[in-house]
Amino acid sequence: MNHVLSICAASCALSSGAWAHADAPTFEGFEFESFCARLEHFVAPGQPESAAFAAQPQPATPSIAPAPQPPQVGSSRRSTNYTWQPEYWISVGGYWVDGRYDTPNDFDYDEATTLDLNFGLYNWRGEMGLGLEGGLMFGSYDIQGDSVGAGADSVDVWRGMLGIRVADRGPDDAIWIPFARAGFLYRRDEGDTVRDDGIGWYAGLGVDFRITQYLAVGVSGMFNEAQSRNSQEWLFGLQATFGF
Repeated sequence: MNHVLSICAASCALSSGAWAHADAPTFEGFEFESFCARLEHFVAPGQPESAAFAAQPQPATPSIAPAPQPPQVGSSRRSTNYTWQPEYWISVGGYWVDGRYDTPNDFDYDEATTLDLNFGLYNWRGEMGLGLEGGLMFGSYDIQGDSVGAGADSVDVWRGMLGIRVADRGPDDAIWIPFARAGFLYRRDEGDTVRDDGIGWYAGLGVDFRITQYLAVGVSGMFNEAQSRNSQEWLFGLQATFGF
C-alpha cells in the first residue's frame, strides 16, 4: 500500500512540474493538482506507514494498583504482660528424704523430714528467668544402735546451698512455671556420737503453680551429695513461693 501511494505521489509531482504554467486539468469537476497535493501530504517522503500510525494519539493505558500484601505472620515479636515476674522471692517448704550415710558400726538409721528455706533473685528476659539462689535446710536422722540400744543417736543435719536457678514462664503467661536449679552444698552432721561436715553439690527440678501475682505453690525434687558421712540424698517435697 505504501509503495502504491508513493508511486502516485511521484506521478503527481511530475505532472505538477509539467503543468507549472498551465491551468490544472479537470475531469468533470475533479481538480487533479489539488488531489496530488493532498496525496503528497498524506504520504510524506521517507516516513513509513508505521511511523504515521505511531504519531496518532494512543489511548491511555489504565494503571492497575498493586494488590495489597497479606500481613506477615510473625514479622513482629508479640509482647506479653506476664503476671509472674518477681525480682526477689522467698520459698518455704518441707521434704521427704531418702538418704545413704556412713554410720558408726554401720548401724541402721531412720530418716526424718527436712524443712527448707530458700531465697533468691531473678533477671527476666522475656519468658526466661535466670537467678541466683541461696538456701538453708534442716533435718535429722536417727541411728538405731545395736540390739540393746547402745550407740543410738539422733543426728541433726544442716545443709547450706548456693547456686543458680533457671525458670521458664512460657510465651502465653502460663500458670505453671518449671524451673531447674544446681549449685554448691555445705553439710554438717552433728549428734552425740557423730560429728562431721563437708562440701558437696546439688541439682534439682521443680514446677511452681502461680496462684496470684505474688504467690505460687509447687513441687520439687533434688539430689545432693556431700563429703560429710559420705552422704547421698534424694529429696521430694512441696514449697510455697512469695514473689516481690
